[in-house]
Amino acid sequence: MDAPLIIIFPHSDRSGSSPRSPDFSKAGGVLALFPSLSEDEGKKSALSEGYHVLCSSEGNSLTVINDSGMVLLRYSGLHEGEASSEEDFPIFFPGGLLCALSFKNDIFLPEHARLLALGGAEFIIFIPPPSKDQSLLEDFARVRAVENQIFTALMRSFPDQPLFYGPGGESLPPQDSLDGGWISLEKRVLLRATKNLSLRDLRRQEFYHGLTAL
Repeated sequence: MDAPLIIIFPHSDRSGSSPRSPDFSKAGGVLALFPSLSEDEGKKSALSEGYHVLCSSEGNSLTVINDSGMVLLRYSGLHEGEASSEEDFPIFFPGGLLCALSFKNDIFLPEHARLLALGGAEFIIFIPPPSKDQSLLEDFARVRAVENQIFTALMRSFPDQPLFYGPGGESLPPQDSLDGGWISLEKRVLLRATKNLSLRDLRRQEFYHGLTAL
């Protein structure tokens, strides 16, 4: 199996005892998402399995933990009425692609995704409020991918699986485990989507980003 860039355990329990692929230990730069895992449990999982972990504690904030069990960042989303700071643009590198986080209502702010992309982010993970209309969120995640010529992932409420989109707005097929305990997005899928973009489109997008940054 091709080494996955991102692995998601949508059905993981609080103990972190989700099924794992024997290939995980061979996959460099893996980011695993445990939507319901606490920070302490995320550290244990990162240390034992040797990959980066993104977890959410009580749904109030996101924590990224590296493969050494160290907290790289914590993010609770943009706060309305407050001035933006460096912490409002969480970008990190688990390997493969430069990733960024979008939490709660961030997905509805095109400027936030654009600034993440200008900061070098190639893959934005959207974790929106669970009560929002799912079809609307899917449209926004797809549009953000096209607007910024990046990859996006939309985490959805249980039991729906996450959705992935390429720079052209196309849906990217994830790989399911045989037991259904986890899904992954393989690097070859990302490479294929990147090759489908024309150089002209990429240059046009770079020019657009340059103008909007002025």
